[in-house]
Amino acid sequence: ALYTLVVNNRYNLKDILLKDTVCEPASKITENVTEGTHTEDTDLDTDSITNTNNDSEPEEPFCNVSESSTSSTIIDITFERAEFDDLVEEKQYSRKEKDRKRLEFRKYLVLRAGEWQNAITSKLWAKHKIHCAYQFKRNKIYNEKLIISGKCNCGSVLHGTANNIMTGDNVIINCHRTVGTDGKCGKRYLRNPLRHQIGLEIFEGHTTAMKYRIDQAANLMEPGDEEPPHVYKAQALHDAVKSYTNSQILNKNPIYSLAKAKRTIYKNTIHTVGLDPFFAIYWSKYQLEVYKQYALRHNSSIAIDATGSIIKKLIHSDKSKSKHIFLYSCVANTPHEPKFPVTQMISESQTTIWIWMWLMQWIQSGAPTPREVTCDMSSALLNAAVRAFTGSTTIESYADSIWEGEPLPKSYIRIDVAHFLKIYCNYLKNIRFKIKKFFLAAIGKLILAQNLEEAEEILFAIFVTALSDTEGKAIDGSYTSCEIHKGKLVQLLTHDSLSPFENYANADTENLVLQEDICSESTVHENRWQKWAQNIYVRACSSLNDNGDRQNAHYLPQLANKILQHMKWFPLWSNVMRNAFEYGRIPSSSASVEAEFSVIKSQLFGNVTLPIRADLFVFKHIEFLKGRLQLLPNSSATHNSEDQNRIQDNGTLEEIGQNTDWNGIIASGLVVTCPACSNNDSPSGAHKCNKCGKNVHVLKECSIPIQGEQEGFGEKRVCVECHRLTTRTSKDIRNLSVVENWRGLAESVNKSRYLRASFQENEFLLHEKLNKIPILNNGNSLKLRAINVKGIKVTLANTC
Repeated sequence: ALYTLVVNNRYNLKDILLKDTVCEPASKITENVTEGTHTEDTDLDTDSITNTNNDSEPEEPFCNVSESSTSSTIIDITFERAEFDDLVEEKQYSRKEKDRKRLEFRKYLVLRAGEWQNAITSKLWAKHKIHCAYQFKRNKIYNEKLIISGKCNCGSVLHGTANNIMTGDNVIINCHRTVGTDGKCGKRYLRNPLRHQIGLEIFEGHTTAMKYRIDQAANLMEPGDEEPPHVYKAQALHDAVKSYTNSQILNKNPIYSLAKAKRTIYKNTIHTVGLDPFFAIYWSKYQLEVYKQYALRHNSSIAIDATGSIIKKLIHSDKSKSKHIFLYSCVANTPHEPKFPVTQMISESQTTIWIWMWLMQWIQSGAPTPREVTCDMSSALLNAAVRAFTGSTTIESYADSIWEGEPLPKSYIRIDVAHFLKIYCNYLKNIRFKIKKFFLAAIGKLILAQNLEEAEEILFAIFVTALSDTEGKAIDGSYTSCEIHKGKLVQLLTHDSLSPFENYANADTENLVLQEDICSESTVHENRWQKWAQNIYVRACSSLNDNGDRQNAHYLPQLANKILQHMKWFPLWSNVMRNAFEYGRIPSSSASVEAEFSVIKSQLFGNVTLPIRADLFVFKHIEFLKGRLQLLPNSSATHNSEDQNRIQDNGTLEEIGQNTDWNGIIASGLVVTCPACSNNDSPSGAHKCNKCGKNVHVLKECSIPIQGEQEGFGEKRVCVECHRLTTRTSKDIRNLSVVENWRGLAESVNKSRYLRASFQENEFLLHEKLNKIPILNNGNSLKLRAINVKGIKVTLANTC
């Protein structure tokens, strides 16, 4: 009681106690300051600078700061009501009371920690241009009164009070400021949540610490101003970015961090994480759905490629470093819409088996097999694509299957024209420019050939020109074979422009040396295409007549041998089989995936020093893909007018009867609508698509049963879209998921309610998960017994 009387200056006890001290009463100090600095009255009084709460300590009088100061001023800070309310939060006193655990302690209001100090600093600079870096304290609110105090390194002290802060349109804090004499103000500490916010803005905003600092100075400062205390140094901003990135990781070990994310925040996006060798496969359900809708409307085409220098090497358990980690990406080559990635993998191993496993896992998830696949000259990528999408075991066997014709492979595997031509650009780099341009143009014409007759004529002319030592007229006055066929090439080249291939001479493609070595090492394997080219080569050699009257400037037999090495993959890097497949870009290109890598390196991580941690890369890339896919046009499937006329407004089919072959209709491409889905009747969840996992109705218009599966509840079915999109049979898809179920340990029985997902919960069913309904008998049966539920016996007397 005595403490309260003195603190609240009741009966003038505080003034009486202080009158014999050196300091004057707070009321007189306030009056003197007011008279010396302002002519207007201020709102400062004795109550505004004393603490009115019973549990608090008395505020220090202003005399302690005035003794060490040279001058003082009275200033005010104004907050709007909404702005101030955002800074206020409610807290509750807490004490460890073992005997009174349920005791409710008194609540009180405070200014939000980490935010109100920055808000006051910003107000002081915006209105008064005060560059002192005050470190504040005392943020409690008592009886709608606020008391704050702060001190700067220069010696300046700031005390402020505000009355009736919970009412009114604005909140005005009257402050008494003492000017410091040291002059070394420094900067405010960069604490959370502002530290986290700045790190987020710099890292996610694709900017740099220096640019962020310059932008802040441009927004806050005018010519001649001193640097504000909340324009932080570049080093502090770098530390904020590092703190933000560290907050995004789930474990110090990147592999464990990815494994944890696979089970938590990215449960349906990260599909597989490998330890040694390290790899991570990820794509979102939305990516899969957008690709499926794209495949419904077009002949689906994808480009596959890999890039490095993005992800840091890992440290294995034996302290050794991992191999280089590559990013693999598949990008859809849409004809008009923006290109979009469909699946990704980061991997330490770059062998065919790991790339094949990634592609097969993507196909197994329900992705339709692409009609066209474009890669670079990497043998690992080509072999993996051939195995995953065509069923062939090698590139040579795939090329042989194309030679045989019907039936054609399910996918058209192709090689990017830029990567292929770049090999010859580098091979001819020391040759005279005109000769180099001539042969590049001739090879370009060979690439564009769309039938075997045209390709044979161009290839024969190239061989004759490159293998002939002389040209012109022979001794008998006739033209040499080289003169004739070179003239045909010149005539062929001058009719069309070389513009589609001119830029490839200076193109910069990755892994070129590796690809060229792969091609040279693979020459031991021959197929029908190489035998066909070998026959043309032999005919060209037999037709040579080296008795010309002048030297052939285009004599280059090494080039003919190099072209012969590449002829075994001729249907992959040329357009000779394009008419047979009836689709495909002319010429083939993987520019979409190269552009995707450029976006990742220059835009997504343009402000980050690469390489970075594997988990941080995956997390940021996933979030980037979420926003990027949202910018795509509406990818929902549309019905054409002919098919739409066959579907009634009430969701029933007009012409398609009950005995229609639904498998044939769906496979033929007719778009049908499920009547239940059209009436906004969502599936209950009793049946799911065995490929994509979405809920389906047990209707022929919505899902197709898998042959050989047991009918009834839990029957395995495939949705209409997956059934139509896949080019493999349902049996083939199931074979990818077959496991060795030794003693039933490989396949676990999922516990689920027998009731459908939309069924109303019964408060008497205490089980969280049930394999079956516990009571099926009549409630009046005498055979009913209690069941144990978590140690509690439960029974029902009557269920009728």
